[in-house]
Amino acid sequence: MKLPDKVKVGGYWYKVLFPYVFTERTDSHAQTCHGSLEIRIKDRDLGGGKLADARIQEIFFHEILHGLNEVYNASGLDEDTIERLGQGLYQFLSDNGYLKE
Repeated sequence: MKLPDKVKVGGYWYKVLFPYVFTERTDSHAQTCHGSLEIRIKDRDLGGGKLADARIQEIFFHEILHGLNEVYNASGLDEDTIERLGQGLYQFLSDNGYLKE
């Protein structure tokens, strides 16, 4: 699956920046910035190795859930819940053939 250049979440268009290189030190693979409407995703793991495509896709869905949480849920979900839902969504889409190129 090729990541899109932009996605619509609620009434907002988020620009997808991939691969993104963080200038600040972070242990995150990605970040959703609601103020600038950007989803930033690295293509490297914390050790500098290339992330697997499956991992990048999972991270992308995780970040989409952050956007949905912001728009529809007033940020009511914590990070652990977003992580579990992101993994579950990726698994569902992958298992049912929705992630084909």
